[in-house]
Amino acid sequence: MNVQDTVASGTVAGTLGGLVKLAINLVLYVIGADKTTTLHASAAALLPPGAPLGLPSSLMVGLVVDWLVGVGLGILGAYILRLTGRDFLWLKGIVYGGLIWVLGYGLLATLVVPKWLIRPDLATSVSMLAAHLAYGLTTLFVAGRYNIRIARVS
Repeated sequence: MNVQDTVASGTVAGTLGGLVKLAINLVLYVIGADKTTTLHASAAALLPPGAPLGLPSSLMVGLVVDWLVGVGLGILGAYILRLTGRDFLWLKGIVYGGLIWVLGYGLLATLVVPKWLIRPDLATSVSMLAAHLAYGLTTLFVAGRYNIRIARVS
């Protein structure tokens, strides 16, 4: 299948992958397995230090930040597939999600989010790994398998 617009397909794929990641994260947070969510961490990256992260307005900031990061990584993933082809999408997706977890969650996020918030315990870090693997798998599968038709505006 030919994808006509890599940015559009990456945006859709990144959005769907982000929704899967967020769903996993929120379910684990609600049942008590996670001590924090990507919404809290994403909000903390942009809000002033000490801002209350549990407020609806803070969580909305986190949602927008998390969505934009997911879209950006979805576009990057779509371009990677253009370069590498669409074979072994499941493997590429898992590797992509794992690399995002290591580079994003493990290294880059700690530059803007306090470590006590982003990594409060081992269980949260492991569940974030699972959520990021699901993000990579979903994002690259969607970008690689589905033809996104975009109506052109003249």
